[in-house]
Amino acid sequence: MLTPSKNTTDDASLWKAFQQSDQQAFAKIFHLYYPDLYNYGTKFIANEELVKDNLQELFIEIWAKRNALGTVKNIKGYLVKSLRRRLLQNLQKIKKQHSLTMEAREEQVLFQLSSEELKIKDEQNEELTRKLRQAFDRLNDTQKEVVYLRFFNNLDYKEISEVMALQYQSVRNAMHTAIKAFRKALLLFVYALLSYSKTL
Repeated sequence: MLTPSKNTTDDASLWKAFQQSDQQAFAKIFHLYYPDLYNYGTKFIANEELVKDNLQELFIEIWAKRNALGTVKNIKGYLVKSLRRRLLQNLQKIKKQHSLTMEAREEQVLFQLSSEELKIKDEQNEELTRKLRQAFDRLNDTQKEVVYLRFFNNLDYKEISEVMALQYQSVRNAMHTAIKAFRKALLLFVYALLSYSKTL
């Protein structure tokens, strides 16, 4: 799970050093955030090679333009937003080139989480995991992405709205819908558990 950049002073200092062509600062940014950005990208798009290519291009670009980039207080949020924009742009190019053929459809955004990410650590709660999985699958892609950014990246609503280019209230509404779905799944699990206990 991603750890948020809570200390904005540290982020600001690291970013400033990076802009001053400090290669160690750039390497630190790369090693700190590449794994998490890759995980985010592969949730966003199934094509792992496309994600890797876009990540490589992103880091090459920010190094090349480091002197022209503005002040960044939250490096993680900035990079997630930049990667998301780049992936969407590439998807649009693919769709135009293939005229939405089968190959292009495979590259369309379909935000997903792995079974392991939704798995409850207690092996006895496999039924709860299954119900949460079903609840998550019924969410639309926007709601799924909001859930991932909030709970797996620890971004706040304002940061999510900036990353996804959504209104703040739209992000809150998406999260509210998702929480209602998860709460319903939990209630169904508890009800089934109580019903089962009565038969013992």
